[in-house]
Amino acid sequence: MLIKTNLINGNYRMAEKYLNILERSVTYKRWAKEYKQFLYSPEKIKSHSELGPKLDLLPQTDFFIKIGMPQENINLLFSSNPCKPIFEYKMCEFMLMKDVEAVVNNIEKFIMLGYKNIPRHIEEAILVYYSMTEKFPELYGFEISKETTERFEQYLSSLSQGRTNMKAAQRILYEKFGNTYWYYLHFK
Repeated sequence: MLIKTNLINGNYRMAEKYLNILERSVTYKRWAKEYKQFLYSPEKIKSHSELGPKLDLLPQTDFFIKIGMPQENINLLFSSNPCKPIFEYKMCEFMLMKDVEAVVNNIEKFIMLGYKNIPRHIEEAILVYYSMTEKFPELYGFEISKETTERFEQYLSSLSQGRTNMKAAQRILYEKFGNTYWYYLHFK
């Protein structure tokens, strides 16, 4: 892992140092020889199936990481290099924090990053936002799928039927909606 990281970051001398050590071992000799071809060869790294895609995730500018607030590092990284994987981490953070407003405030970035449609769990978060605020957010040309809308109506109906006994409702809702963002919001 250390060698791969140094190759991706362009620290070839450091990668070479450890490859030379591994090349003398019986267990890793073949692996080290294979990875030596990437030394001082950014084009080979770029075309490698594992290493190449990771180059796209590198920050374009340096920044100081925030040790006390690691979640802030995603924002710094995205500001430096706006790409899909980093954006998806950022959206996951909002969803795990149950911050549907932040999810809605970032819908426009889906266009910027080339999405053809909104992922299902994001659609689910948007419907929660609408249900809470009674304001439908700007979707920038995207549409919420009919299937997601119908499932949300079913979820709300099932949830309201189970209000008298939430423990029993939780079990029933899990069977049908356990893989939805709505279930996560209510029961996790």
